Amino acid sequence: MMFPLNTGMHVVAVQASKPTPMHVLHHCGVNVATKQEVDEARANALKYKDEYGVKKVMNVTDQHGVYSFYIKDLDLNWWEVQYAPNQHDDCFNADDVTPWDD
Repeated sequence: MMFPLNTGMHVVAVQASKPTPMHVLHHCGVNVATKQEVDEARANALKYKDEYGVKKVMNVTDQHGVYSFYIKDLDLNWWEVQYAPNQHDDCFNADDVTPWDD
């Protein structure tokens, strides 16, 4: 799921008694404005890993036009912090139009 900020859409968190592991390919994403912000986020993830129960912080990669790293949180969810300039602009500029619409 992708949506830009300030659209009125919401992400809802549900607490379960036992976390269900998420596969890294089904991750949630956080876009940042620069590569430096990715590096800062990773440095902070490593710095506060034990305090917040972070399970894993992966190395930064720069591939397919995306500079990012993945982090596995204490509830076994995967997150990608990424700098992806213009990657999703076409989706958002199209409003509610999808590639399969006529």
